[in-house]
Amino acid sequence: MTPFLKYIWLIISISFIGNSLLAQRVLQIEKFGNPKTKKLFPGEEIVYQIRDTEGWSRGVIDRLIVDQNLIGLQNRYIKLEDITAFRYHREWPKPFAKQLFWFGAAWSFYGFIGPLTDDVPDNGYRKADAIVTASSWVIALALPKILNYRIVRFGKRKRLRMLDLNFSAVPYDLR
Repeated sequence: MTPFLKYIWLIISISFIGNSLLAQRVLQIEKFGNPKTKKLFPGEEIVYQIRDTEGWSRGVIDRLIVDQNLIGLQNRYIKLEDITAFRYHREWPKPFAKQLFWFGAAWSFYGFIGPLTDDVPDNGYRKADAIVTASSWVIALALPKILNYRIVRFGKRKRLRMLDLNFSAVPYDLR
């Protein structure tokens, strides 16, 4: 590839990146006193709870209408102030539970095999070994069910905000 074509390719790619950054509308979850925020963009799936309802609803964000504070999902529009909570699926409980299960299995395995390899007759599989195995297996079964979701409720400390990050062509008055 010639240097001239490299420069042309660079200019074209920068112009595409710049055009994609011009119009961004985001949902932002803010926590009071914390500069870190979580941003949700159109195309992301959300699990939400609406005011005065019991269950959870699921939808993919299609569009965000900032001037009316509306979230456009696949089949409906929701006012931003009607959303009371989001629910996120946690990834870590299942792998952690699997490791805990195999820890209990290994504990019992070495509890059975250990007395066979040494010559100490009193060193057998004890009640404590069974308790360690059983408790790790119970925790491994219960952990993904208990800690499967994280719920973010909006209110005093957390809020949901909609932002429009478009670059304005009209200059602001700096007086």
